Amino acid sequence: MRLGWGLAELRGRIQFGDADPGRLFEAQAERTGHALPLGEERSPAELLIEVKQVVLALADRTSLTLSGDTIKDSNGNTPTKGSVTAAQRVIALADAVPDDPANRSRGATWNAFSEGLYRWDAMIQDELATLSFGESSAYQLGRGLAETSWALDPKAAAQSTTSWEYLLGTKRCIALTRLLERLDPALSDPCVEATKGSLAAWERVAKDANWRSVKDSAVFLRQQSTIWRDLLIVGTAPSRLDKPSLLQRMATVVTVIKAMFWHIFFAVVFAVCVAVGAWLLTRYGTNGPGGQIVSALGLLGITATGLSAKAKASANSLVDRLTNAVSADLAVSAATFVPKRPRNATVKQPGVLSMPGSVAEPITLNQMAV
Repeated sequence: MRLGWGLAELRGRIQFGDADPGRLFEAQAERTGHALPLGEERSPAELLIEVKQVVLALADRTSLTLSGDTIKDSNGNTPTKGSVTAAQRVIALADAVPDDPANRSRGATWNAFSEGLYRWDAMIQDELATLSFGESSAYQLGRGLAETSWALDPKAAAQSTTSWEYLLGTKRCIALTRLLERLDPALSDPCVEATKGSLAAWERVAKDANWRSVKDSAVFLRQQSTIWRDLLIVGTAPSRLDKPSLLQRMATVVTVIKAMFWHIFFAVVFAVCVAVGAWLLTRYGTNGPGGQIVSALGLLGITATGLSAKAKASANSLVDRLTNAVSADLAVSAATFVPKRPRNATVKQPGVLSMPGSVAEPITLNQMAV
């Protein structure tokens, strides 16, 4: 997963350079005395050097350096057979791309690099396809989630593969959700639910031109992608991201109860009926006004003890469902970082509960026409 993430970041850093629309920190004041910066305080050039090293190391660690024999440079030349790996070749092509967008050689060197990376990615996917689905899914999921931010050009037309509509479109979000579900056994449930829910929220943001045009929306998305990375790669628990107040927890419980009203109503009615049946069996036995009902229940093998146990199990099941719903909603709420919805937005604000039309609901095929 981390290698896929690294490839997407490498491509994005070279493509955007200093003009990276999602950069979390503005240009820092000149560091004097060789002051040591934190990770994101490093300059774009420093971070590019770092990601190149990370990609090379991860490719070597996962045995996915592969052959660079078919990867051409900007002059159309291929390396001497067996002289370099695909990983080394791609990094060399990355080094050849000038930082200055106005440099006359940038077009040719960028094309050579992006084509080389494309070929290496294809080789990686082909290699992983022969292994377990989990390894292949992890690579694609890491790259896909990172690309939502690192490949995004906020001004790109809808038909472009760098646009909001493509990178966070319903079809792509469905694909990412399926990859998440495939990796569910290897990831913690709260992390999976939080990622699916926040991805669903961003699918809504991307669908609305007014909402995604909010100032610094690309910066919000970069922050969200960092949260996804921490959840899935680092293993950060969603509860560590935020600690909802008591009022927030109470509001979530009330909202869940409202959404699950009919489920709760019928569950309570069923529990009451079962309790009444148990009382009849205990109170009347086969005598009295309830004797006939009791006799019929007895013929069916229904006893007071059995009905009491059923009522208790039904109540416990309802409590468990409510507890799970509230927990999922709090996890999604903590892991979702979207810009405030503008008044002129046409897409409905995501909810705060794991019910249809809410934040915690993963993207599904039946939403494609919405």
